[in-house]
Amino acid sequence: SWNIQIIDQNASGVGYGFCPISLDSDDNPCIVYSGHPSVRYASWNGSNWNIQKIAYGSAHDLVLDTNDNPHITFGHLAYACWNGTWWDIQTVSTDYTVYSALALDSYGNPHVAYITGDELKYGSSNGSSWTIQTVTVDKNLPDINPWLSLELDSNNIPHLMYYTESSYVDQTIGGARSVNIKLAVLSNSHWNIEPVLSSLNFSNFGNMVLDSNDNPHFICTQSHYLSAENPMLLSTIFYISWDGSTWNIQTVASNSTSSNIGFLTLGPDDRPHILHFADGIIYTRLTGTTWQNYTVDIKSDRLCQLAIDSNGNPHLSYLLSLIHISEPTRPY
Repeated sequence: SWNIQIIDQNASGVGYGFCPISLDSDDNPCIVYSGHPSVRYASWNGSNWNIQKIAYGSAHDLVLDTNDNPHITFGHLAYACWNGTWWDIQTVSTDYTVYSALALDSYGNPHVAYITGDELKYGSSNGSSWTIQTVTVDKNLPDINPWLSLELDSNNIPHLMYYTESSYVDQTIGGARSVNIKLAVLSNSHWNIEPVLSSLNFSNFGNMVLDSNDNPHFICTQSHYLSAENPMLLSTIFYISWDGSTWNIQTVASNSTSSNIGFLTLGPDDRPHILHFADGIIYTRLTGTTWQNYTVDIKSDRLCQLAIDSNGNPHLSYLLSLIHISEPTRPY
């Protein structure tokens, strides 16, 4: 069974309902989300939730540093970090965006990625000021890309995974949407951008993470229509990983009826843990060579996120009102 806690009955779906979760060094969950009307940060101390109101705006992303202090992006576009006494809030850019991805380097400095109009941008801070650069200009960038992914490798080199939109011919009903997944890596002040498995007609991109060897892992979908008479859209969810020389593809789920792809993270042993949707939230993890599925909640197919504690147990956050879920501790 799952332990379900309601954190805040005044949470808001403004800003598309992003509510990222991170675990501190004691495996306590911490979540940032949108309230009425301020961004809020909730942290569990082992017995109750402490909720802080940060500033006006909608939540984007959350990362904890090595001292368990939270770092947050929100609004259009701001960054906030807790220094132990108060929230230090900085304006990152006046560019309009609805989502930004956040990462911290080994010195604790923040890095962000976001889309504004036809531009994919990357920003970094030296602790006192922000430097913003354009990664690429592409009219096919999506207006909303909640799983634009930014990861820093062991050498603090940024890796960005994102998608552009296109179309293809579906044999059942004709035209259909597809996405071109791309990986951008900064090298010698130049962004190397490569398409990923461009011969495949992916219909959606989830998110990307780096493993302990700096290899990227991500999830995506391929969709098809049931028939011309019954144009129900069905999706196959793939988990794809790079082993240093090739992309390895595994099928996580077939014939999913949800258009919401879910979320990927890796456990302490680099094994994948995935959220996806089939008449509700499904948690899936790879045990040996077998994907094991667990139904979490049949009432939601909203955006949700996942974190894995030091024992390999999953913790989820999503919005109904905002709910945090943790599985009872057990051997993994």
